[in-house]
Amino acid sequence: MLAPCPPRRGRSAPAEGGAPASTGRYADRGAARLARGGRADEHGPVPAPDPPADLVGLPVGEAAQRCRDAGFTTVRVLGRHDVITLEFREGRVNLLVEDGVVRSVTVG
Repeated sequence: MLAPCPPRRGRSAPAEGGAPASTGRYADRGAARLARGGRADEHGPVPAPDPPADLVGLPVGEAAQRCRDAGFTTVRVLGRHDVITLEFREGRVNLLVEDGVVRSVTVG
């Protein structure tokens, strides 16, 4: 007969009902997000705002400032051939820039 494995280091035993307890490595993700400037209401984190509609065609500095003013915590400026990661980041806006002018805007 096999014995159950001991809990892994940094993890707590399952809470009553078999669900993992909310401690360990990722237990404070929401608190960490809020500490970095994220927002929350009584239902949890609030999604990132929509980017201002009139960013395309603006100089990159002005567009970046408008995004920060709209509530984005991260403004990523990208050139046409820049290598980027595709993970979604709440509160991040991506500005695709050519010759110092915004050509496209995405969120995440």
